[in-house]
Amino acid sequence: MATKSQNRGTVFWLDCQLTRSMKSLGCFLFILSTALVNGQELRTRNVILITLDGYRWQEVFGGPDPRLFFHHKYVEDTLVWQRFGDPLETVSRKKLMPFFWNVIAAEGQLYGNRKLDSKVNTMNPHHLSYPGYNELLAGLNDPEITSNKSEANPNETVLEFINRQPEFKDQVAVFATWDAFPYILNQERSKIRINDLVTPVKDQGALEQPKSDKVTFERAFDYLKREKPRVLFISLNETDAFAHQQRYDDYLKAAYETDRRIATLWAWVQNDSTYRDRTTLILTTDHGRGHGKSNWQHHRRFAAGSGQIWFATIGPDTPAFGEMKIPARYYQDQLAKTMAAFLGLNYNPVSGAGQIVQTMLAAPPAEEANILVDQSIDGDQ
Repeated sequence: MATKSQNRGTVFWLDCQLTRSMKSLGCFLFILSTALVNGQELRTRNVILITLDGYRWQEVFGGPDPRLFFHHKYVEDTLVWQRFGDPLETVSRKKLMPFFWNVIAAEGQLYGNRKLDSKVNTMNPHHLSYPGYNELLAGLNDPEITSNKSEANPNETVLEFINRQPEFKDQVAVFATWDAFPYILNQERSKIRINDLVTPVKDQGALEQPKSDKVTFERAFDYLKREKPRVLFISLNETDAFAHQQRYDDYLKAAYETDRRIATLWAWVQNDSTYRDRTTLILTTDHGRGHGKSNWQHHRRFAAGSGQIWFATIGPDTPAFGEMKIPARYYQDQLAKTMAAFLGLNYNPVSGAGQIVQTMLAAPPAEEANILVDQSIDGDQ
């Protein structure tokens, strides 16, 4: 008889209901392989988290959206047709994001292709950046956080938790284009270094806030090479900014440039003795966007699709499953605990917080080895 964990967001039927489909058999075989490696020590010593603000799963998995790609209202630079276009989604998505599809798809994992019933959702219903980043980093949906107001976050984030551990003291750094992160991370309390500052941006003597993702990335990359932090979070904003401006061509170019920068960073990581074979890279977004020609530029509670997001990861402890094709649902609040787990830490902010995405780790904690994925796909959200 099947047994079921009570943890929301990480439900797993041990027998996988093998009679349902061959996909369930694949799930069962994965459990067996996971059990075989359970107990091995994780090799990850460092984590790099990168977010592409408001970047849709549709472009990650399908390449440019034809409804927008050939619409002159949204595309002025028609050279993008040649750069990123192709009748086959598998080709166009690789042209748009070559690192994702040449490297991560071969050596890591990608979650969120809803055409394959791989679904990733936000738990918060607001589908705005502050609620999204809070859920991502604190591992919970706070019903009191409903807007992007510049107010200090009362919740401790996983970054603050990691920074409090003796082994990781002053080994956490954040670089962000959006100027709200001193509030989201409650910098006055957490003392996390943001944009190479240990005091909030509003303080005297603070460096100027980055004006572009190029500057944000260059500062972060320079800091990575110079200071060798154990945990680095880079938040890039231009995908969201160009979408709000209804510039689909620039939105795509921003995604391509981010993919290129990530490829450069990962190549350096694999050639540095401190980071090589000891670093896990996690990629995601804070919220999705609406569907269709009239709604893609928006994201809010009433913009259908805004709660649909995606994950990607690559590293020494992540099995190379590529594009995840087993029907399952995951949630944004799961990444905080997962990120800590890669570092051997147990992050439990509150009861009911998101649980580890077990498929990302080759050797899940023994006490949670029977919890895998949420198989309860009860309608599209």
